[in-house]
Amino acid sequence: RQTTGGFPKIATVASADLGRLVQVPSGHPIRFRQVSAAQAEEMARAAFTMRRSALDNLAPNDTGLV
Repeated sequence: RQTTGGFPKIATVASADLGRLVQVPSGHPIRFRQVSAAQAEEMARAAFTMRRSALDNLAPNDTGLV
């Protein structure tokens, strides 16, 4: 197994869930579940699409910026 800092790396948080994880108050219990790399990639794509849609709906893009 790959190591980080000399210690075994037991888990990685999917990038799509990082925003949710950082909002958990200190001391609050959290649960992890195993997902495949393909599932994590799909979650990231869905999160990107949702964020992009929300940003597109904030205001008309009349500035010419993308």
